[in-house]
Amino acid sequence: MPVSRLEGRVLVVDDTESKRYLIAQTLRLAGMEVLEAGSGQEALLAAAGQPDVVLLDVRLPDMSGFEVCHLLKTDPVTAAIPVLYVSALLRDEELETRLFEDGADGYVPQPIEPKHLVAQTWALVRMRRAELQRERDRHEAGSEQRRLHRELESSEGRLRLALEAAELGTWSYDVATQVYHCDARARELFGMTPEQPADFGSVSARIHPEDRERMMAVARSGCQGEEGGVFRVEGRTTGFEDGLVRWLSVLGRVHFSADGQVEGVAGICHDITERKLTEWRAAEFQATTAAFSHALTPPQVTRALLEHGVRSMDAFAGSVWAVEGEALRLLSHFGYDDAVIQAVQPPPPGFPVWEVARSGRTVCIPGLEVLERDWPAFRLGLRDARSRAWMGVPLREGERTGGVLWLSFAAARRFGVAEKAHLEALGHLCAQALGRARLYEEERLAKEEARRQSALEQRFLGMVSHDLRNPLQAISLGARTLQRMERPSAEALLRMTGRIAHSADLMGRMVSDLLDFTRVRLGGGIPLERGPEDLVRLGREVVEEFSITHPGSRILLEGDGACAGEWDGSRMRQVFGNLLGNALRHAREGSSVRMRVTCTADEAVLEVANEGEPIPEELLPVLFEPFRRGSSTFRPAGSLGLGLYIVRQVVDGHGGKVTVRTGPTGTAFTIRVPRAVC
Repeated sequence: MPVSRLEGRVLVVDDTESKRYLIAQTLRLAGMEVLEAGSGQEALLAAAGQPDVVLLDVRLPDMSGFEVCHLLKTDPVTAAIPVLYVSALLRDEELETRLFEDGADGYVPQPIEPKHLVAQTWALVRMRRAELQRERDRHEAGSEQRRLHRELESSEGRLRLALEAAELGTWSYDVATQVYHCDARARELFGMTPEQPADFGSVSARIHPEDRERMMAVARSGCQGEEGGVFRVEGRTTGFEDGLVRWLSVLGRVHFSADGQVEGVAGICHDITERKLTEWRAAEFQATTAAFSHALTPPQVTRALLEHGVRSMDAFAGSVWAVEGEALRLLSHFGYDDAVIQAVQPPPPGFPVWEVARSGRTVCIPGLEVLERDWPAFRLGLRDARSRAWMGVPLREGERTGGVLWLSFAAARRFGVAEKAHLEALGHLCAQALGRARLYEEERLAKEEARRQSALEQRFLGMVSHDLRNPLQAISLGARTLQRMERPSAEALLRMTGRIAHSADLMGRMVSDLLDFTRVRLGGGIPLERGPEDLVRLGREVVEEFSITHPGSRILLEGDGACAGEWDGSRMRQVFGNLLGNALRHAREGSSVRMRVTCTADEAVLEVANEGEPIPEELLPVLFEPFRRGSSTFRPAGSLGLGLYIVRQVVDGHGGKVTVRTGPTGTAFTIRVPRAVC
């Protein structure tokens, strides 16, 4: 705006030098001449010089700004000078009330916006100078036309310009006709078109249902004379045409007749939607922070984010996705139909949630037009007919994007900077909370594992003590028996030494199993010495040994005539023995145990099967873990429960795989190992 259009003399009254300088400098940069005063007395003296406008702080060291305004307005010399209130301590609602009481011409809303300050001041300068010009014209010419013009540019006109600058709407209500008179701004705030009637019913219908009774009750209290007939209330209105919900601050004054009857009501209304939304989001932000502080698991964190993120943005549905490398995994969702969720797991290529995950930036889709233009793949894959706008926010912790919050809205909307900043802050908090939840979960699992290991160690010590004691007692008993026999027969000697040897072999196997277990637990693994071996020959030797130790059992060896390869012979013999021993122990009485060895070009296959009771289902997941022998029926005497554990370790060391199948007809263990070292 050219400086020549903003000529004017403005008196700025404020005892705070920095604030006075800021206001004065803003007006000077706009081309106005500025006078300054730091107290009420200085202001009254400076006002005698007839400035065009007085910008008056309501708190001064010697008297209040309201007193200064009263003195200016009651002095005929200064009564016509427009006065604008400025205060950082009083709310806008308090300043609006004083407009009626003190005769001030307006106020500067807080926080002070330079463009609004200049606009309001310049409006009053123009009015003041126009009024002075009319005064000069009236004295010079005294024509009827100028007299009519002066009447039109009355105090009502000045107030109108001030109200327009502050974006305030005015309204009045005539009790006799039950008709509202609303200016264009008031109609806009109440969601009415210029053509719509403004009777009592139509205006009250636009008040939000949740606020209607409360707002009407406040107005009725004013009509009953409370607070001198002045009332103030905040509430929401809903436009019938656009469906837009606005928060309004309404100030009204009731006019009474001489006999105390209500004649009408007049007032102003101000759009406070942004202020209310800011307060609401701040409360939701605090509630979310509190919820995150109590969330100990990732599901609890994502549930808190969805509840508060959806509520604070008025979205009807939302979902939270975890970024795992190049994949997205759904953590939680709210408001979507199951069919919609199933259709996007995982999200198809071209969906905007991928852009949020990869770029770490917020993506906003305000309506269907932008959707069809920028996201055609998402438009084609859209399964939710209710969605009209979308927003995706990254869950960032530092430079890493760990997840995405995706929200859907039922109506098209423009996403403001404040909304984006609010959700991005929520996303940052959520990322931190998820990190804490993961640490908590890791700590919980570590403690559970430590407790399990402690219990395992206690159980291990008990089992070792118990299982080693039996063969040790047998050796001790056999040795003492031999000592007491003066001349034992050859048969008795052979029998007793056989028992001692058997018990010693049993102890040796236990010690060997413990050594293997310890090697694996210490991270060294079971040592293997590979060499040329024939698994059929090894299987035959193991079967012959078990046929001697189990003379009443039927053991069948099936398969190929030979199966050569590179294996550790002693370890594979141990595998054969452990599996065959288990099969014999759990075989049904009178049934046979079958061992089958076959070869292909690349691998050898060993299968040991018996006919017996199936392995309990609850044991299958832990069958190959150490000391997991389940019920006593599946615990072989003289065993530490390490046999199958060692089988898997040996097979894994050969690069093979061991599986088990069990059922009513029996159980079969199958081992597949490569024939050559890769």
